[in-house]
Amino acid sequence: MNSQIESGLELVMRLTQRPNLENINPILIPKGPYPNEFVEIVGAPGTGKTTVLMDFIVRTLLPLNLLGKNCGTVLIDTDHKFDMLRLITMLECELKKLNVAKSCIHSAIMKCLKNLTVLNCYDNEQLQMSFYNLEQILIENSDIGLIAVDCIPAYYWQYRNLSDNHISVYGYTKQMLQCLEQCVRNNNIVVAYTRNAEADVKEIKLGETIHRILLKKEAGSFNAFVNDKLVPYTLGKTISWL
Repeated sequence: MNSQIESGLELVMRLTQRPNLENINPILIPKGPYPNEFVEIVGAPGTGKTTVLMDFIVRTLLPLNLLGKNCGTVLIDTDHKFDMLRLITMLECELKKLNVAKSCIHSAIMKCLKNLTVLNCYDNEQLQMSFYNLEQILIENSDIGLIAVDCIPAYYWQYRNLSDNHISVYGYTKQMLQCLEQCVRNNNIVVAYTRNAEADVKEIKLGETIHRILLKKEAGSFNAFVNDKLVPYTLGKTISWL
């Protein structure tokens, strides 16, 4: 029988109960995401990758009685296209759809935002340091259920120009994801991230399951492809799945 040695810290992280994000978006992911799984949002510029990521965050932050998961999210922002006012607008739209009284909307949004931690990165080194800092953040906050990264390969060219490593975008993205996977391993957390679609969008394999959402804009229409399933959507103040 094979034995595996783990530290006391690793044992604590493995046994920590975190919010369950299963069925956070059953239209796109009918089964999952389960603890330790990844959600990849990939597409060309203009397909709404960041908006889809925001949609996951909104569903995570909203309280249980408003069809949310009532849990914390850590956002690692590398591309700086994440518009906080847009997120607030999306939260407001969801609250209005759920018939929350106008007088309660502001306080409800503030409660949601208290559960959002934003880590801004401006270079490859800061991004990796943010990954390493996640371990401590997760230890101190058992209510965090989602790590969101927008976007994983943002510093590819910076990394390549400052090193002798002529790695491909695919190779760099996989390398960063493996680093992130190692940092959050066994934390019972879900990771969602965005990346741009290259000419040849190769699927990345990790130790954990990856739910892959491929976004495309064709003839003015937006479609999300998940496995063999096609889900049309529209972009406006918020995102609507059709």
